[in-house]
Amino acid sequence: MIDRFGLLPEALKNLFRITALKLDAEPMGVTKIEVGLQDVRMLSSEAPDINMQKLVELIQLHPQRYRFEGGNKLRFSGDFGEAEDRFEAVAGILSLLSPAADAGEKVMQHA
Repeated sequence: MIDRFGLLPEALKNLFRITALKLDAEPMGVTKIEVGLQDVRMLSSEAPDINMQKLVELIQLHPQRYRFEGGNKLRFSGDFGEAEDRFEAVAGILSLLSPAADAGEKVMQHA
């Protein structure tokens, strides 16, 4: 998007991306997403609308990276030093856990 003042600043582009991720997460029951340089924490409602089979498979296949903290908080680790890495990590996990996700999508790619 370009207006009469030129290209949008990076901060505004990131705001649009964050809003898009929130819009994707909300129907799934994800109430909060916290992203750091080395981990992501996702807090969900008591009855999230996510693909539980893929979530369990993800945790079983990669317990060193994915784990539950409490009953409704998923935490996963990685190297998220760049903003693009953080956006891709959150978008990827939301896509994988979406109840409308392709049943054939492999959990292995999220290792």
